Order: sequence, then structure tokens, then C-alpha cells
Amino acid sequence: MASALAQWKEKESSTPNEEWAVLQQVVYNTAKTYIGKPDRKHHDCFDPNDNELQTLMSRRDQVRQRVLQTMSTRSTTAAYKDACRLLQKRTRALKSDMWERTAVELQRAAVRNDMKGFYSGLKEVWGPTKKGPVHRKSTYGMETFSDSKRIVASWSEHFQKLLNVPGDIDHEALDNTPQRITKTSLDEIPTMAEMASTIAGPNDGKAHGGEGTPAEVWMHGGDNMFSILHQLIINAREVGSVPQS
Repeated sequence: MASALAQWKEKESSTPNEEWAVLQQVVYNTAKTYIGKPDRKHHDCFDPNDNELQTLMSRRDQVRQRVLQTMSTRSTTAAYKDACRLLQKRTRALKSDMWERTAVELQRAAVRNDMKGFYSGLKEVWGPTKKGPVHRKSTYGMETFSDSKRIVASWSEHFQKLLNVPGDIDHEALDNTPQRITKTSLDEIPTMAEMASTIAGPNDGKAHGGEGTPAEVWMHGGDNMFSILHQLIINAREVGSVPQS
């Protein structure tokens, strides 16, 4: 990561949004090259090496081929139903054992207060979540739409009506309200030491960002990463615009 960032030179005329987009792409490509993409594995109750299960599946397939290739008789139909019954009995037993083991593991994680292991087990059971378009009704409920731009505009309209409500204000009460001292500590530009401490602060295993890059990747960027992010923050403060992605 440090060597990849050392080859990247920021342009003097670039805006904070452009700088952040380039930096984000460099970090993503480097992480993808050296770490790779995560494997999405769903919790499976069937053991592919289970000999009994393989035998029952082979028998079911053989009897089914016999039924399809020859004229169906009472004996072949009964044999096929019996093979399906035995296979279903075995798969149900495996599924029941899997749920019992999972319940025990989740209970142990909860007792140890291992929330990371607890939610990791739940995610393994339910699988990765799928994101789809969310339908929303218009202000008066006459129309339903799923376009992202219209949804954002609808939320903006909703909060405009909710928050920007004119009210009667007693200016005398405002004048008599005691004022607190204005704190200007946030007006100061953060130092490189504060930047490095902030990046190295989160614990391992934090949720990744929208692009899928783990938080640990940003911690191993070295001085080049700290310097680039520090300069990006300074440029954003001068321009008055913060990258939104």
C-alpha cells in the first residue's frame, strides 16, 4: 500500500472530490490485488463428504433413471418413493443437527459477550444481505416510485416541511438566555500525529465501507497515507467542500 501511494502524485489543480476519488481507487485496486475479494459462503447443513448422504442420493438417481427409461410399474414407483423418503429423512436429520450446533455456538458467543462472533454466526446462517430498490410513495400517496433521485427529492421535501416550520419566537427570552463560551478548537487544522492516531484507533474487524475495503487497509498506508489524507483535509477546509462518497 505504501509503495502504491508513493507512485501517486496529486495534481495541484484537482478538487478535493477528484483527489478523494483517485485515492479511493488506488486503495481499492491495491487491496483487490494483494488481498482479493471476500468469499461469500452461505451456511450449508449438508456435508459433501457424508458417505451415507452420497449413497442415498446415488440410489435415488438410479431408481429415477430406471423409472424414466422403462414403463413405470408399481414396483419401480414404490422403489423411487422409498428412495426419496430415505433421502429426505437423512437431509432433515442433518438440517436438525446443523441448527442445534448453530444454536449452541450462538449461545456460547452470547455468554462470552463475543458480539463479533455472535453476529458473524447470524450472518453465516442468513447469508449476505441483498440490496434492492426501495419503493416510496409521493407526498400525498397518489404515486409510488423507486428512482433514487426522486426518493432523495422526496425525503428533502419531507424534512423541509418537518423542520422548517415557522414558529412564534419570544426575542426577549432569547436575549435573556445565558450564552456559552465559543469553542474554537475545531477551527484548528489537525496535525499529522492526530491524523495517524485517528486512523490507527479503530479495532480490527470494523465494518467495511461501501466499496468493500476493510478499515485495516487504511491503517497500513504508512506515512504516505497520512500525508495524503492530511493534505486532503486541508484542501477541503480551504475550498469549503467535503467529498461525499
